[in-house]
Amino acid sequence: MPLNRRHLLACASAAAWIPASRAAAAVPLLEWLRSPTQVASVRQRMQQAQVPGLALAVIEGGQVLHATAFGWADLAARRPMAADTLLNIASVTKVFTCAAVLQWHERGRLDLDGPLDAHLPFEMRHPSGAAVTARQLLTHTAAIADGPAYAASYACGDPQTPLQAWLSQPGHVQFHATPPGERHAYSNVGYGLLGLAVERLSGQPFPVACEQALLAPLGMRRSRVSIAGLDRASHATPYEFVPAGKPLPTALTSPEPPLEADGGAGQQVPLCLYSFATVSDGLLRSSVLELARFARAVLGGGELQGRRVLRAASVAEMLADQGAPVAERAGYRQGLAWRGLGQGVWAHMGRDPGVAAALQIHPASGRGVVVLANGSRARPLVGQLAAEVMARPA
Repeated sequence: MPLNRRHLLACASAAAWIPASRAAAAVPLLEWLRSPTQVASVRQRMQQAQVPGLALAVIEGGQVLHATAFGWADLAARRPMAADTLLNIASVTKVFTCAAVLQWHERGRLDLDGPLDAHLPFEMRHPSGAAVTARQLLTHTAAIADGPAYAASYACGDPQTPLQAWLSQPGHVQFHATPPGERHAYSNVGYGLLGLAVERLSGQPFPVACEQALLAPLGMRRSRVSIAGLDRASHATPYEFVPAGKPLPTALTSPEPPLEADGGAGQQVPLCLYSFATVSDGLLRSSVLELARFARAVLGGGELQGRRVLRAASVAEMLADQGAPVAERAGYRQGLAWRGLGQGVWAHMGRDPGVAAALQIHPASGRGVVVLANGSRARPLVGQLAAEVMARPA
């Protein structure tokens, strides 16, 4: 089962800024997005990567400039992908968890640089004795490792074990040997701990807390973390592409049979709607149109259409270089959850079995882009498309 999905994906190397050629740069953004040449290019690249469906929304000047979709949300039902089709956004969820944490910081209830276990039902100290802080968790410098129990927690349906119960079990929170603050190491379980702190502060399960604090105020009415109550008819089916001659996966599969992929190159295996234990690290389900609302709020300094979810100072801190170790060598700057790709672009990527997501923003110009796809090989493509959009002239 392809579960080694997010420990590298937020590096966003595939989504690095791609300068356009001088000739191509002469074409304005909207004209380029709508051009038959660009539409044909997206379809061709989807076919080459065996990506069933893809949706894209572009923000310019803080408003949605263009939203479109290609291919299929469900191959068997021949249901087209649309800009309002829901899909698991994987690790892009982390920017929402970060926002929820910052809300409690704004209220004076959570110190980003104090021991996080002040908000947990158990003590959490590194073997060196050092405490772990929220800032370290937000920047992946808390020395928290994703152990075997994390990968084993993937299953069809919603989690059967509450977040607190899962994190409290021996061996589920593991540490790297290097003490907190000294090394950058991407951690999903770390964002589970942040989600638990939000649960304890709010008195609500993380899916409910996220909905009340962020999704509802931003008008993201159809987005949600839990599968229960989800509009399944509007949710894309995740697909795992299996090359011809390779064995089919035995986990996370849907009862629906596999379908022959384009050109007989293999099979598209439909996956179930699945989850894992640490819901706050990657289980938000949304559409490019609703994700664009969150991006617009961040570009607006924490406010969208008169509804403020973060102070401008919190947004500035979120999109500031936190000086995380090795970030410079890796080619990016680490903010709070977000990563700086250079030239003022901040981003987060996401990938899980059968899905891929990219979110990029440029606060100085008010531009942003969201790309979602329902294919196991889609991550390079969503990153490339996002970077190409960000490189265009207005």
